[in-house]
Amino acid sequence: MIDTLPAALQASGCHATLELSLEALSLIILFSALLGLVLLLELLAAVRRQERPVAFARREPFLDADRRRCLAIVREAAGAGRLVMCQVPAAAVLQPAPGQSARRRARGAAQLQPLVLDFLVCAAADAHPLCALVIAEDRGSRARRQSLAYLSELCAAAGLPLIPLPAQGEGDPEAVRRHIAEVVDSADMLTFRPDEPAREDEEAVLEALSASLQDTAVK
Repeated sequence: MIDTLPAALQASGCHATLELSLEALSLIILFSALLGLVLLLELLAAVRRQERPVAFARREPFLDADRRRCLAIVREAAGAGRLVMCQVPAAAVLQPAPGQSARRRARGAAQLQPLVLDFLVCAAADAHPLCALVIAEDRGSRARRQSLAYLSELCAAAGLPLIPLPAQGEGDPEAVRRHIAEVVDSADMLTFRPDEPAREDEEAVLEALSASLQDTAVK
């Protein structure tokens, strides 16, 4: 009887250990199930958020005070017969030059995406771009200065005049106005428009040439 006592204790200990192991396993399974349920609920909530339409509101004000001040200067300098557009994406005016590989053109188009022209002066008749303008923020961030420098290079390569506008409190507004008017007028005169009707002086030259050819033919 004494010999059977340790065996009974050992069997009882094994049984208790087995019960503890089963309880631990049950807790692990329950915890895993709860974790899976939480993840499933989060996934469903994310799907619902994606399906929900995003609400939008009008940007107010569209132009800050400094840009409104510059807009008044640019509109006065551009004169009649010109359109002044605000906040124009550079990609709407510039594009990678033809003759390059598709990969280079795609990279160039991607580089244009974040660039914005503060103002764009166009001919009113055909909306042909004559001049671009950006506010030169000397005390702006380094990224802003680098962006303006890169934009200046792109416009120079495309043959589009780019005028930096001084920030508020800097520069002479009258001198800026005169400079804009000179650049815009020069760009308008140099613009070739094949569909434009002949001017009076051109018509006079053509008539004189025609008369000269007729006289030569008669002789």
